[in-house]
Amino acid sequence: NTADILFNNGTGTIVFNHTGTDYDFDVDMRGGGTIRAEGGTTNLNGDNSGLTGDTFVGSTAGATIVVEGGADYANAETQIGVASGEVGSVQVTGTGSTWTNTDSINVGYRGTGYFTASSGGTVTADNAYLGLHAADGVGYATFTGAGTTATIANAFAVGQDGVGTLLISDGAEVTNAQAFVGRQTG
Repeated sequence: NTADILFNNGTGTIVFNHTGTDYDFDVDMRGGGTIRAEGGTTNLNGDNSGLTGDTFVGSTAGATIVVEGGADYANAETQIGVASGEVGSVQVTGTGSTWTNTDSINVGYRGTGYFTASSGGTVTADNAYLGLHAADGVGYATFTGAGTTATIANAFAVGQDGVGTLLISDGAEVTNAQAFVGRQTG
């Protein structure tokens, strides 16, 4: 057991690959490591606002990351539904729960991806792409509930080159600099 994980100057990866439907990981993480969710549902309940590496979520059996209860999660780039035939999901729920990307959120990178923010969750990213690559990339994003916000600094593409679906409901707010629907052929 440890309270903190610090990715120092080298490279490191943490892989969550299990069959549990409610696995709690209550550790604070920071630094430039890679996080991979390849199976089961993992609840990241710590203060992970100091992470600066990338996050990959998806497997053929499905994988989910949940940030809830006021937890914070930060990273550079997120890929959800990484490869063809894979399914991945990220859920950010509850007041004070945050998901921050300094780069892009790619929902349905080459597989099928789901991103949900609800009940006051907050999402921030440089860009957001739903259905990134043609033929295989299918991305779904749902923002729902009063107090739920998503702030995309630049482009928000629904169907970048694949298939994308966006739902904003029940008082949630999404702001972005540029919005694209069916951005490229695919």
